[in-house]
Amino acid sequence: MVLALSVAACGSDSSGGGGSSDDPITIGFLGPLTGASAQTAEQAKNAAEIRVAQINADGGVDGRDLELKVYDSKLDPAVATQQAQRAISQDKVEALIGPLTSTEVLAAGELAERLKTVLITYSAATEAITEGKEYIFRTSPLTGDLSTAMMRLGQRSGAATGALLYDNSSFGLGAKGPVEAAAETEGFQLLDSVEYPVGASDVSAQVAAIVKQKPAAVFIAGAAGADYGLIGKAMVEQGLLVPLIGFSPIVSADALKIGESAYSKLPGVYTIGCVDFTKSAYTELVDAYNKDYSPVEVLPEQALQAVDAINWLAESFGKTSGKGGEDLVKALTSLPAVESVGGRSGAEQQFTSDDHDAYGDAYIVPYKVVDGKLAPADIDID
Repeated sequence: MVLALSVAACGSDSSGGGGSSDDPITIGFLGPLTGASAQTAEQAKNAAEIRVAQINADGGVDGRDLELKVYDSKLDPAVATQQAQRAISQDKVEALIGPLTSTEVLAAGELAERLKTVLITYSAATEAITEGKEYIFRTSPLTGDLSTAMMRLGQRSGAATGALLYDNSSFGLGAKGPVEAAAETEGFQLLDSVEYPVGASDVSAQVAAIVKQKPAAVFIAGAAGADYGLIGKAMVEQGLLVPLIGFSPIVSADALKIGESAYSKLPGVYTIGCVDFTKSAYTELVDAYNKDYSPVEVLPEQALQAVDAINWLAESFGKTSGKGGEDLVKALTSLPAVESVGGRSGAEQQFTSDDHDAYGDAYIVPYKVVDGKLAPADIDID
């Protein structure tokens, strides 16, 4: 779980520093702690707090503690920007991690870039977030990589054709193009795509439109887990018993609760993500989490990637005497590749001056829902 941290022993590669030698080095955590994604954001925050406490217990960064200040972005880009402004201008944080969704990160990231403050997102997947940016980084997967993995999962589960349901949120609208492009690149026949309203109470009409196409698999690109469960139920009710493949909300608590009986009747419910249950870094984090917080069976990838972000910042602050800004960018982009907490076993992360997306090759893990729980899928997506 440790990012080969040598922070306690690191010397200073940069003159000056962020605050006096007795002050903590402050990191801001942004996440929607209220609203539909609150549970995921809370778990990411808790995991980040665990890692900060571990680093401080080991001597901190050159003897200085890390301090995590928490800000609620409320799943609202405007609020995310306001909170980022408060963190940078009022609370003088040296770096930010978060927020959760692409729309929040694009908004807050624009401010962080202008104010020359490093921001590392632990969740957002839209490629544009880091493109052409100097101060914006990512420890989460990319939409294009996830879309390619979904198409391969569909093909290698035995489907010859598929149809796409996508919601009208920024995530769904943003994912539609990459999913369709991935299908074309992979030579997979994707039939017509159908839009549905995010947070829908009834998706029977949209599923009926999919049924007419007679697909061999159904793909979902949406932001709300409850919608995935409703779609699964509607598929069973309308006799469309084919594999269901979606992004991570497909196995959220809401999705599993609403779609429980339907999921068991479908020939397979699959997703892709960046959690490998076999990694010691993952199991150690879950054990530490369950000692301090309400016990969980699994942690989401966002929690792991928040820990990865803390690790990168701690190691880099050891080279800048706790200073952020341009010095922190230089430190982040000069560190060697290391095995991450998130991603499959053996997956490495690294930042370079030309690439602020940490994950490299072969980091995505395929999963299948078995008896209402998430389990590794025995399907090769490489």
